[in-house]
Amino acid sequence: MTVCPLVAVPPLPVLKLALERDDFCFDPHEHYIKQTVRNRYHILTANGVESLSIHVQGQKGEKTPTGSIQLDYKKDWVRDHLRAMESAYRSAPFYEHYFPYYEKFITTEYPNLLEISRAGWQLAGKLLQVDLPWSTAESFVEEAKYDLRRKIKSPDDFPADLKVRSYFQVFDDRFPFRSNLCVFDALFNLGPETISVLKG
Repeated sequence: MTVCPLVAVPPLPVLKLALERDDFCFDPHEHYIKQTVRNRYHILTANGVESLSIHVQGQKGEKTPTGSIQLDYKKDWVRDHLRAMESAYRSAPFYEHYFPYYEKFITTEYPNLLEISRAGWQLAGKLLQVDLPWSTAESFVEEAKYDLRRKIKSPDDFPADLKVRSYFQVFDDRFPFRSNLCVFDALFNLGPETISVLKG
């Protein structure tokens, strides 16, 4: 079995893994780990790679299953995410086409990480025009052939074999290619060609 933690906004390596393996599934039963891709995604801005955090309610030291972690909309993090995306990608070739989908997704209120992850996964499949089955483990997976549930905090933490090939990015005049960002980095820059990067 190939197991991945829930991801609210899919990173490219997770999408690549899902397209390569028939036994891919998410584990919503693992204990939540703070400051990881479970509630964070990464974009490329004029200042380099930026991490955008989806706010969750405090856990008070309890070991809570990731899927049950509730989202916190008391602070206006959604507005900050919209502004960051606009600032980073408004000059990208496919920004105007894909941004409305992102905006609708991120401004919808979800009860927990399981539901926002399901919505983000389904949206990625729709925009990539590829079948991305949503599969979750029925209980905590003790052992897996390929396990991504370790503490992936930054794009550099993904295994090397999941790195996608380089593509044009908005700030390529000031930065070398930044790999393993969220799916919207590729969609805004490549549009329909994103799927070829994931399968290449």
